[in-house]
This record gives sequence, structure tokens and C-alpha cells, in this order.
Amino acid sequence: MEHIKAYADKNAVKVIAFAINFDQNLANEKIQNIIDMAKKDAFFIKNFPKVNNQTEVSLVITPEGAPQQKTTENGVVFQSEDSAWTIIINKEHIVVTCKAYSRWNAISKQTYEYLQKVIDIFSKDYNVPIAQLTLEYLDEFEVVSPEADWKQELFRQDDNKFLNKNVYEQNDFWHINHGYFITLNELDNKQLDTININYFSDENDDFKNKVTIKAQHRVIVEPIQEIGKMDFITKTFDIVHNHSKKVFENIVSKNVLDEFDRGE
Repeated sequence: MEHIKAYADKNAVKVIAFAINFDQNLANEKIQNIIDMAKKDAFFIKNFPKVNNQTEVSLVITPEGAPQQKTTENGVVFQSEDSAWTIIINKEHIVVTCKAYSRWNAISKQTYEYLQKVIDIFSKDYNVPIAQLTLEYLDEFEVVSPEADWKQELFRQDDNKFLNKNVYEQNDFWHINHGYFITLNELDNKQLDTININYFSDENDDFKNKVTIKAQHRVIVEPIQEIGKMDFITKTFDIVHNHSKKVFENIVSKNVLDEFDRGE
């Protein structure tokens, strides 16, 4: 690649995230018990030594009618020693993120192991219904030659379903964001896809010119499934990954794809 540089040597994935969203927010007592169990669990102590609490500030009215702030613990963030992996557990969802993407088979296998550990803790006392499963990819490219014809190099030219042709006429930064509902042939569940393509100057990285492609796929779980249905969870994520891969291949040029390790 002459005018662009992918985030990594064999792919452009900066972050991948897996999320399990509950059908309603958990009660304070319930989430507190789950957090306490996770913090004491030997697996988390060994593999996720960095622990930070998530807090929530609410306003309550005293019997005297005076407003009073109340701070409660409503979540926890576990990080691996190298910060490559993060697990978030809170009232709304469980999220596993990875910042060291290699291949889907390896990353998904590790993620499913982490999710199973969290679900085991939930299943000790609670059958929590899940309403959504979300897979999100964030791919990043640095534009090393902004004055060159880098768009022709980066983006697929024929039948690109996600790129507005107007961007080729722009000499400054731009942004595309759109969403739509679909139903994949392999799944009975409706899915919300949100595709976000952004060309910008990254103030957190010496103002380098970059393009990010964020593809979020949110599966609506109907009927609602119990959190212990791990086979359903892994099958859904695997199917959505294959769909997300096709979306990425429709956006990015074949020459760029040929530079990557496209195996599973």
C-alpha cells in the first residue's frame, strides 16, 4: 500500500467488541452481588489484575425535601495486565473488547471463554434474560499521503454499497454514518447494522490523517433468551462475523484486502 497504512500488519482491526445486552437494567442489589462474586473469582484475579469500579450518581429527595446525591457502584471494568483485553459488567450489559486482534477463530474462542466465566457467575443465582447481542469492529487506516489519490487505493470502486460517491469530490475531512435493519438468512432475528466511515485528523495521535470504519451489528433477540444459552450466543456471533466480513470486503479495495491475512 503506497498512500495508506493499516492499523496492523495483517489486518486493520483496532478494536473488536462483543456485547450481551439485558432486557432490563439489573437491580442495584443484584449487580452488586455479581460484581462482588467476580472480584473474588480466582479466574478474574489471575487473568484480569486491573480492576476499576463504575459508579452512578443519582439525586434523591430526603424526607425534609432537600436534594441529596447518592453514589452507587453499578459496574466493574476488568483489564488484562497488558490492557489488550477488557471485560465490563454492569446493570445493562456484559462487554468483552480486544485491542490485539489476530484471527477470528482465536479471538472468538478466547472471548467465548471469558463470556462463559461471566455467565457462570450470573447463573449461580440469576437467570438474566438477554435482549440483544452486538458485535462491533473498528478498523483504522492512516493516510500517509493526504495529497495523493488515496481514496482510489483504499476503497472498492465497483458496486460499493456503503461509500457515498460525493467523498471523491472532497478535499477536506468527511463523515458517513447510516443504519438499517436486515434479517440474515442464517438467523431468524432482525439485526440493526450501523456503518460509520470517518476521515479525520486524529488529535490523539499527532493529528495524523486517518480513516476509520466502524461496523456495529446489533441482533434483536426475539423471543428473549436466558443468559445461559451459550450455544445460541456463540452461533449468533459467528454468523454475524461472517456478515461483517462481507460488509468490510464491500468497502475496502481488493488490493488492500490482498495485503491482509484473510483466513479464519
